[in-house]
Amino acid sequence: MAVCFCVVLSPAQNVTMENAKAKVIIALDGGRTTGFSLKSQNLNPFHTLGHFVCFDRWGPSSPQDLQRGIPQHGEASVTKWTLVKAATEETNDYFAELSCLLPIVKLKIDRKVFFDKKEAVYRVTDSITNPNSARQIFNLVQHVTLGAPFLDSTTIVDTKVDKGFWQSGGVPPIGAAILGWPQVVLGGKTLNLQYQHPKDNPGDYVVSYALPQGDGYGWVTAVNASKKLLIGYVWPIAESPWLNLWSNTSQVARGLEFGTGGLHQPFPAVIATGPIFNRGICEYVAIDSPKTKSFTAFLAEIPVDFKGVSQVAYQKDKITISETGGAAPRTIVIPISMNPTVTRKTGGNEYAVRFAVSGRDGGFARFTIEYSLSAPGRVSAEIFTLKGQKVCDVFDGFVQQGAHTLVRTVPGFPGAGIYFCRLKTGKSEWRSNAVTMVR
Repeated sequence: MAVCFCVVLSPAQNVTMENAKAKVIIALDGGRTTGFSLKSQNLNPFHTLGHFVCFDRWGPSSPQDLQRGIPQHGEASVTKWTLVKAATEETNDYFAELSCLLPIVKLKIDRKVFFDKKEAVYRVTDSITNPNSARQIFNLVQHVTLGAPFLDSTTIVDTKVDKGFWQSGGVPPIGAAILGWPQVVLGGKTLNLQYQHPKDNPGDYVVSYALPQGDGYGWVTAVNASKKLLIGYVWPIAESPWLNLWSNTSQVARGLEFGTGGLHQPFPAVIATGPIFNRGICEYVAIDSPKTKSFTAFLAEIPVDFKGVSQVAYQKDKITISETGGAAPRTIVIPISMNPTVTRKTGGNEYAVRFAVSGRDGGFARFTIEYSLSAPGRVSAEIFTLKGQKVCDVFDGFVQQGAHTLVRTVPGFPGAGIYFCRLKTGKSEWRSNAVTMVR
């Protein structure tokens, strides 16, 4: 079998995609979206935490996992992501690829980002793969964090949900512990979850809502009419059935978190609790059977008397936002020209690197490595086991600029197992995804 990977060898720390109307910035440190703004306003709605992904878990780690070094919300937000393909201009959008291999858990995200050519809209698809020897539990939750000055006491959060519960209350929730929307009672305090509450009535909380099973897409928006800005997200409910809302008034931060997880606990508690409201609160990814999660983010300029959002309708060519109430509620239509279904040339051109295990013959193993250099330099390639034990050197030598292919037969190879390749050039090095060699 042959499994390959591609990386872009780039000193860039951010992926910036922009058109005449808007700009989005994604940091390779943690893979977080740090900025999303309309050029007419230059107002970034995010807190300094930005929009990061909780993966492979949502919530705290167990004591055993903490000893292994796995932090709350998993490793993805504290790991340097790889820029697989720098942002390039395509027919109807701008396209970039990133990836993240979790150092300890070993699950991997391959992320594709599509930024519309004309509008303040971008789409993300995350493909989750498992190179381990058995299926593995995971949660993936998009942690959108709003902050000042966009977030204040007038900012309105709208969504359509089924029923929910307070993470500090009884789990699984029954009776009065089941929350409606938006008026709730948490710890004796009556709160309207559409609003961030003042510091003298902080009401810090994490609440989780199941999304309506009969709807195709879930959505959440935040509106600050005085700032004339709306930010929103829409995603397939089948992929991400939960919306979690987090508030921290001392930090002036608000989390809009949608994804697979609905219980903010370590995995042993998640497994023991099982489904809540007939929705799963975790998923499993099998070997060689990727899972895909996706969402679309958008911005819109709104009038200063905009009252909030009653509905978001998503179609492949437009997003329709309906205003709440009033005698003549308004509608905002955002046309979409990007087309994520178009086949893309992935992995870049100049800096493509491909690693494949092409077969075994007795005690010999054959490897193929394809790569390209923008300048002459010394290159070394080594093979490691999944646990990081070095197996062999494949190549070490000076290489001219251009495309190269290495084919090496290695005697005395350990045999069936999971391996990865490390390529080094100059002061930089890159690690591939894991590949499986079978008997």
